[in-house]
Amino acid sequence: MKKSFLFLIFLVICFLHPTNISYAALPHLKATDPVSFDPPIVDSHNDTMMKIVDENTWLPVLDIGEDTALALDIPKAKEGGLDVAFFAAFTAGYQDNNPRAISRTLALINALFWTADHHSEAFEIARDTEAIKQTIKDGKLAAVPTIEGAYSLEEHNAIELVRQYHDLGVKVIGFNWNYSNALGEGADQVYGDPAKTTSNGGLTELGAAVIKEMNRLGMAVDVSHMARTTFADTIKVTKAPIIASHSGVNAIKEHQRNLTDEEMLALKENGGILSIVFYPAFLTDNANGYVTDIVDHIDYAVEVMGIDHVGLGSDFDGAVLPVDLQTAADLPNITEELVYRGYSLEDIEKVLGGNMLRVLEEIEEVSEMNEHRDGTGPEVQLDFEMGEAFESRTPLLEAKIAEADFPNINQDNLHMIIDGVAYEADFDEKSGKMSFKVKDKLQEKFHVVTFEAESNDGGKTRETRIVYISE
Repeated sequence: MKKSFLFLIFLVICFLHPTNISYAALPHLKATDPVSFDPPIVDSHNDTMMKIVDENTWLPVLDIGEDTALALDIPKAKEGGLDVAFFAAFTAGYQDNNPRAISRTLALINALFWTADHHSEAFEIARDTEAIKQTIKDGKLAAVPTIEGAYSLEEHNAIELVRQYHDLGVKVIGFNWNYSNALGEGADQVYGDPAKTTSNGGLTELGAAVIKEMNRLGMAVDVSHMARTTFADTIKVTKAPIIASHSGVNAIKEHQRNLTDEEMLALKENGGILSIVFYPAFLTDNANGYVTDIVDHIDYAVEVMGIDHVGLGSDFDGAVLPVDLQTAADLPNITEELVYRGYSLEDIEKVLGGNMLRVLEEIEEVSEMNEHRDGTGPEVQLDFEMGEAFESRTPLLEAKIAEADFPNINQDNLHMIIDGVAYEADFDEKSGKMSFKVKDKLQEKFHVVTFEAESNDGGKTRETRIVYISE
């Protein structure tokens, strides 16, 4: 059922909690008026993609266009009124193997493209807030690619790889999944320490450089799973709002994954958002969690930061879930609890999704990507599709330049970028093809390839795809 219901005012107020809420809490309503209430619902974190790939090949095998045993699939999203879902590429466990971390990240992003390709009528990858809003209007689930654990980013590849992720539509990068890395300390482990000592460092110089590049590209920095010191350093470096995609309130449940009052106030000052996680281990000391526990954390965060800085970050398919919120179909239970506690429709709309959309827009406003550029880049057409398989571990990668662009192409500035490392590309003037022959064998399954061409007037074009080595 879509959330555009006749708002269930009588059902929720008169039957569920008849003595504890008045219509004064809903100032635009009259007791006899049915209300059409259809706010965008945004969930800023799920791990669903890791459940649909084969454990050996990492290729997608489970179709979430059908009803599944997962907490989130397309039918459950529709039933619960979910409009926007942030799909994480989760890479914990590969913090000491950079090529493997790159491959795993790309495997999960590839699975998201595979899902969108198979269900274009109901599911679309949305790269910015304009696309998100249009996708909602079209009645589709807007899928936002994100990364949880940036173990693929190291000194040799970080900046270029972030740009390639941006090309693929990645909107959010969480630097850590507890374990520390080249960007900064995570909640549970010092980077490079085999003893897994509790973190006491912070953001590294590379981490600061990545934040600045993400600001430029209009990508959101996710501070969930960071060490508190890394969080503090991030706030100082970023010029754009940040998000905590799936965390809780430390004052209610003490946990290294939850934000302290001081961190929440810093987040408010930054203009960012705390999306409350549904995982009971972060919410309560009780063995089971309930929607009331989620809204307890919402209440406290609103009290500290104000209504404009709180949202939802489920952790669907990545965590145990509350008894009364087992799947995305149960999301209306949060709305009902917010109504019961006296939140206005305007405030409920902010928490359910309006705040996150506002934050994403403000991040994009900081970006330089929309600035006017002199010159137009040449048209580049890749000779391979998203997710295409290559049998060779030393493939010949090719792209074609449109013939009309030949006279104006800067042949000294043609590049092929693979997994964040740039190489000069060859150009054949007769065929108009850019090419690069991989010399060192590619060891992992998934790789990201970009061809970048520049015209003589400075305009640049980039085309990026994920490829798969089937050998």
